[in-house]
Amino acid sequence: MVKIEENKMAEVLATLKNQWSQINPKDGEDFRYEFLDELYGKLFKKQEQLQSVFFAAALLTIFIAILGLFAFAKYITNGRIKEIAVRKILGATDIQIFKLINSSFFRMVLLANVISWPIAYIITKMWLETFAYRIDLSVLPFIASAAITILLTLFTVSIQAKKAVKANPVDALKYE
Repeated sequence: MVKIEENKMAEVLATLKNQWSQINPKDGEDFRYEFLDELYGKLFKKQEQLQSVFFAAALLTIFIAILGLFAFAKYITNGRIKEIAVRKILGATDIQIFKLINSSFFRMVLLANVISWPIAYIITKMWLETFAYRIDLSVLPFIASAAITILLTLFTVSIQAKKAVKANPVDALKYE
């Protein structure tokens, strides 16, 4: 590794090429060189490509998770349609029914976040240790991810809850 002033680059490279067989006799006349800034550029380009792959995979995972949550919410809501109808007949408000349906999903998502935080922290910390210059891992990404997952869950489940709230209780109980 040689540090060269930019204005003397061609001169130093020519000198190194001429004397390479004396400097490194094992390589003989095979003189090759690379610039450190270009090597770092390649490294950062690979990191940027890896970042875009992870971002696309994360979006796909979130989309699939929301679809699964939507289907699960529909299944749970359809299973409780008679209970919801009875509660509506007995005077439950729309907000109470929303809370009834959303509370179980909220608890599941909260539990999933509590379980996943330590695992994500350990994996991220191990990944960050592979870099020469490191940063400390803050709690902000974990709080942000929890807030986003809770909001997505409440939104997705509320779509199904809205259908259950707007349904006519007579239709659910007419054969009982």
